[in-house]
Amino acid sequence: PHPQQIPTPQQQQQQQVMSNSMHSQIGLPLTAVAAASVVDGGNGGATGGSAGPSSWSSSAGAVGGVGAAGAAASLSPTAAAASAQRRAELNAKLNAMPWFHGRIKREEAENLLRPREDGLFLVRESTNFPGDYTLCVCFNEKVEHYRIKYAENKLTIDDDEYFDHLGQLVEHYTLDSDGLCTKLMKALPKEEFCVKDFQDNGWEIKMEDLQLKENIGKGEFGDVMLGILKGDKVAVKVLKDAARASNKFLAEAGVMTTLEHENLVKFIGLVFHDKYIYLVTEFMSKGSLVDYLRSRGRQHITRRDQINFAFDTCSGMEYLELKKVIHRDLAA
Repeated sequence: PHPQQIPTPQQQQQQQVMSNSMHSQIGLPLTAVAAASVVDGGNGGATGGSAGPSSWSSSAGAVGGVGAAGAAASLSPTAAAASAQRRAELNAKLNAMPWFHGRIKREEAENLLRPREDGLFLVRESTNFPGDYTLCVCFNEKVEHYRIKYAENKLTIDDDEYFDHLGQLVEHYTLDSDGLCTKLMKALPKEEFCVKDFQDNGWEIKMEDLQLKENIGKGEFGDVMLGILKGDKVAVKVLKDAARASNKFLAEAGVMTTLEHENLVKFIGLVFHDKYIYLVTEFMSKGSLVDYLRSRGRQHITRRDQINFAFDTCSGMEYLELKKVIHRDLAA
């Protein structure tokens, strides 16, 4: 990820207000296209189409449409700020996709796409057309570059098939080459998430501000501990072997920077200390819901309590669905 793809804590606070009115350009395919991602999303994609796209090179002239950056220049200050915020949120959600490599150059993409297996691909931000994207895919020992441009609030490669978001586009060309040199067969995942991006966007917590207390559980990446941050209790996920799983760990954190809802555990920040990474979240004083239910008899948990638990859970999941995110480990 790059600095502009991770929202600041201040931007995160604005997302709840905007989420219901935003038309997202980002989604994730329902079927796996390659390496596992921390989130999944909606299925979709048109089929058919007679006009096939031609590959685009860096020497080609500008083709159709106005880039997002150019369009933003003509907006009022308020509209431009809203547009910039929207773009920041969408870019942050792209971080969760294994095939999105952000703002890398054509040459960098070609160096990454090795060995040149047919169908190996990645998506990057366009360097020639700000606001657009480029699909880079291997075929016959070469890398073809296809411009993905905006047209009437949709994304298209060939001005024939149109998609609501990048995930839908990738899903479509995974199932059908539809004019490309080959189907998209295998995504090239990002090599690593950049710690500096979290630091630059205000998500770093200094180790001296955090006190670690007792162990309170076990997570996918290591222990979960009780912590004290500026007088408040917090939960701290500890990644001890940063070299082993930092990419997935930071991917989880990257997704959490885009979420803000009363029924979701709030992400607070990250601590980078020696070889350890600590993910700091809101502390749930009563523990997990499943443990809470198992430790109390029916006489202590009324039918109304159960309905409230179910309603709150559904409220949180509905919010994730609006954000094109799937929990994947919803228990109890």
